[in-house]
Amino acid sequence: MGGAAWVVGNVTPAAEYNIWCDPEAARIVFHSGMDILTVGWEHCRGAANLTPDEMEYIYSFATERAKFTIDCNKHAIEASTGLQGDPGLGLPDPVTMAIALDPTLCTKHSRHHVEVSCDELTRGMTIVDELHVTNTEPYRDPKWGPKTPNIEVCWEIDIKRWKEVLYQTLR
Repeated sequence: MGGAAWVVGNVTPAAEYNIWCDPEAARIVFHSGMDILTVGWEHCRGAANLTPDEMEYIYSFATERAKFTIDCNKHAIEASTGLQGDPGLGLPDPVTMAIALDPTLCTKHSRHHVEVSCDELTRGMTIVDELHVTNTEPYRDPKWGPKTPNIEVCWEIDIKRWKEVLYQTLR
């Protein structure tokens, strides 16, 4: 889990926290040649949030895991609803782990060139060449063309199935 392919950042307007903390390391990993699927923090937002009713449903499991999952995220709930304006609790790491265990939860993905900014203003921003403009003529900026796609980017997830995986895990 890291980055934000199509949304604003959660620690600066440009960057998601994990990449922002050490963009130089993220850049090295992104250029390592390893097979990488990025699952940005956007996949835990909006409809993927756990609503208050869903959190009560999880409490109803009456398991230690279920209670711990909601209780340890009290601060995250406040940040998610208060700072980010989301309808509930976002769980980016569990979403990503669910996709690691069942890649079919990522329902739309494609390969792109992704850069990680280490510049002062955009530190930690993941810049996705979604339209593959780095491989079109003329190259308007020599730093950007041509570039080989280096990252598989997850664009959409099956939200209903993600929540079912979470529920099964916490029961």
